[in-house]
Amino acid sequence: MIPAELWTEIDVFCGHWFGEGNTVSTTAICLDVLIAQGLVVRKWDEQEEDFRYYDAAYALNTTDRPQKVN
Repeated sequence: MIPAELWTEIDVFCGHWFGEGNTVSTTAICLDVLIAQGLVVRKWDEQEEDFRYYDAAYALNTTDRPQKVN
């Protein structure tokens, strides 16, 4: 998680894993794991002011902007 820049040496960012009423978002946890494994690419979108997620194989094999996943 640290090399994927999801966490730092001193902070663990996992608040987005939890929702209202003590629910757990397994989708958010799995997405972070896929990012850490290098299977999904997370990029900041300045226009949307949010992260966008791409299939790593697609993002690396095209010169076009990858399609939005989320």
